[in-house]
Amino acid sequence: MRFITQWLLVLLTVLNPILANAALTDFDRQELAFENLLAPYNSGFESGKAKWTASGGTLAAVTSGTNLLAGKGSATWDAGASGQTLTSQAITIPKGYYGLDCEVEILAQVPSGTATHYVRAYDGTNVQAYQAIISSTTPRWNPVTFPCPQSGTIALQIYANADEPLIAVDVGYIGRSKRVGSTQLISEWASFTPTGSWSTNTTYQGKWRRDGDTMYVQIKVDVTGAPTSASLTVNIPSGYTIDTTKLTASSVETVLGELTFYDSSATRTYPGQVLYNSTTSLLARSMGGDEAYVYNGVLNQAAPQTFANGDSVTIKASFPIVGWTAQTTASIDAISKRGSISFASGSSTVTSGSLTTFNVAGFGTNTLEGQALAPTTANDFGIRMTGAPAAMYEVTASGKFYASSAATTGTRTICEFRWYDGTNYSPSVYAIAPGGLSVESNDSVATITGLFQLSSAGTINVVLRGQRVSGNGTCYAEAGAYISIKNVSQNSPAIVIANSVSTGIANGRVFDTATVLCSSSSSITRDLGGLISSIGNISSGTCSLTLAAGKFSAAPDIVTNLNANAANDTKPAANCTSATACTISYYCSGSACTSAAATVFLSGPR
Repeated sequence: MRFITQWLLVLLTVLNPILANAALTDFDRQELAFENLLAPYNSGFESGKAKWTASGGTLAAVTSGTNLLAGKGSATWDAGASGQTLTSQAITIPKGYYGLDCEVEILAQVPSGTATHYVRAYDGTNVQAYQAIISSTTPRWNPVTFPCPQSGTIALQIYANADEPLIAVDVGYIGRSKRVGSTQLISEWASFTPTGSWSTNTTYQGKWRRDGDTMYVQIKVDVTGAPTSASLTVNIPSGYTIDTTKLTASSVETVLGELTFYDSSATRTYPGQVLYNSTTSLLARSMGGDEAYVYNGVLNQAAPQTFANGDSVTIKASFPIVGWTAQTTASIDAISKRGSISFASGSSTVTSGSLTTFNVAGFGTNTLEGQALAPTTANDFGIRMTGAPAAMYEVTASGKFYASSAATTGTRTICEFRWYDGTNYSPSVYAIAPGGLSVESNDSVATITGLFQLSSAGTINVVLRGQRVSGNGTCYAEAGAYISIKNVSQNSPAIVIANSVSTGIANGRVFDTATVLCSSSSSITRDLGGLISSIGNISSGTCSLTLAAGKFSAAPDIVTNLNANAANDTKPAANCTSATACTISYYCSGSACTSAAATVFLSGPR
């Protein structure tokens, strides 16, 4: 009997950790940061192939060797044909997950070859979201983020695009997204120059910042003499509107902040309040002080004191802004789509005219990881991504975008490529082919990047446009280009991407181009960015450019290229002397031109 008792004690000692783990309550599980709903169904292949189904190919359990990725078990799958799938146990979506940002994820390794599988969130009928597997000889995580449906089930599925190479997989995950969340956008303090009702003997200074849907302002009003005889109102930063729907009231009784006014003669400060005045302005009110300053009314030139040289008013206030909300942000590998482009015709060509959408024969059959590359028609070169959260998106095409010259001596072909979302263009990327009798081309790989803001959740819809700026050759986008789109919204400080236009960021740069004719009747042929307001007529080969006010904060850099003209043998000289004034000089066969056309490249501080 004692022998049996000793063995029972040993058995209980061995089983105790297993029993303790099995005894986790629902309360215990909810303490886990991200509950893996697939965990009870052999998510890590610790029980071999159980709960996983392969529609074809070879599925094998792994317990040792280089394909063992985590724990004591992994699996390998060698698909034998396009359309075959490896699918996990389907998980019923808990009610508490409805509408949340959810995720499927799996650890995968490709021992040899190049895998092109998709990792998918599959509801038994439809694919909710998918992402191309990362083809790597070292284990890589492959997450796919999607909105959880309001009912039904979700399974983690791997889809084979062809007779794929063998892959090793482990640690499947279904649950709340670990990469996407709702957070407040918080900016750094930015300076602005307020305006107000005191316009005489008065200087204004201001700073503002954003925190979610709320603007915070600090404003100082310095007085150098008797200010305007009026109640003090101060305007908020230009372009923004107070959201009165989020205020308890929108009247002069609504307190938005506090103020102090300083009496330099008495070297004392006194309190006050900042009230709502209008959707774009604030009202200053005194709250009184000691005996001589007992007053409860708006501040004006003579009350509650006679404002004079050396006095000041300091305001601190906060208020909601129309259009501002908490924003959904993501890590860089979330909400990202990538894929290669394969032109059925071998290349896409644009020969002349204004910026036009690329049209590629047979392009309608191509996809970007399952997302149709057909924003408007079956043959457009672009991307449409539905269900995208409000954010800033970076769209990139990388490949050979180049120009070829026609067989005419002295011609130069310049091609321009830009992303377009129906309203805004990205900065230009140019390809230039020198003149010559043979077909010459700039065939280096180019990257065309555009930043587009989606103000509310919906659909990203952008196309690549191209045009021949000058010459009579042909513009090409060669087969095998690579296209991607990703969410690049970040908490401040914001990312500034090279060759992009920064919006609302201090010290950002503006990049744009225009085509001009410098002659006795000069004209602006094309200026999509609206940077040039006028051009003067030619004088001794020189034309003056007037730049639009407010586009640049200092003199920009300027570079020009002469458009095709056999008589133009010298590049034009160009210079900008201020934020609004530039000159360009042309030389034809060594002498000042009487007429010349050129493309103007401008880059300067915002």
